[in-house]
Amino acid sequence: MSSIHTSYVRIKRRDGRDMSGDEVDYLFNNVVNVHGDFGSYWVRIVKKYRASGQCLNIQFGSGKRTENILRLPEIFKEYYVVERINYEHSLDHIFEYGYKEGDAFASETPPRLCKYAFDKVIITCEENWLKKEGAEWMSSDTQELLIDGSYYCCNCRSYVDVYDDSEYYGTQIGYTEDYPYDYFVLTESSAVQFIDPPFLEQLCAGKFARMPRSSKMEFLYKHRKVLSIRKTDLGNIEISSADHWDNCVDEAYLEMRKKLKTLK
Repeated sequence: MSSIHTSYVRIKRRDGRDMSGDEVDYLFNNVVNVHGDFGSYWVRIVKKYRASGQCLNIQFGSGKRTENILRLPEIFKEYYVVERINYEHSLDHIFEYGYKEGDAFASETPPRLCKYAFDKVIITCEENWLKKEGAEWMSSDTQELLIDGSYYCCNCRSYVDVYDDSEYYGTQIGYTEDYPYDYFVLTESSAVQFIDPPFLEQLCAGKFARMPRSSKMEFLYKHRKVLSIRKTDLGNIEISSADHWDNCVDEAYLEMRKKLKTLK
């Protein structure tokens, strides 16, 4: 298979108003497509309107979409549309859509690496190997490290909950509101790259050689697990991620979110 891209689209009205049910359905049906028809390419579809944030979140497999994300470019005058995308096990990227009066098509900003945040690390190990970095014992085999940091990560959802004995399988997966996967849980990841603090950047660059075997680091953001790095008894590194819009700290995204909040 090729071009199995996972897209996470967030849509919000530019005037700060809530969306109606018909509005949500219209946007959803125009966003999700495979070769121009409704469907998702090897990624389960998730639709969630979050009333608290007045935004529509959509997950789908966008690798075979053949049209602009929304068919009517002038719609971008009414909506702010931002997309996080994973290019088949790459580090996640983020970009925005826009429209200028008189243009025939909506435009896209150049994709940039998407930065995620954490504010606490829980370490499971029989030794406190991060003591000098500030880790303190919580129990006989657990330490806590209260630090803020950021990283790039891979959040690929291809083939997650996609099985050949299900109707939700294949190159044009349909949608069901009964699918409970409407918020991220830790899923196997293929890549992480720390930005800060420096010791984690160095640890990652050194392929976690300093990390003891049979140990684990769990990264939290506002009490939610967003990243897990485990070193097995054999010395293999296993990464799981659950990054979402809540821990996305891309500067341009945060600036626009702040601007839109002032419209309420």
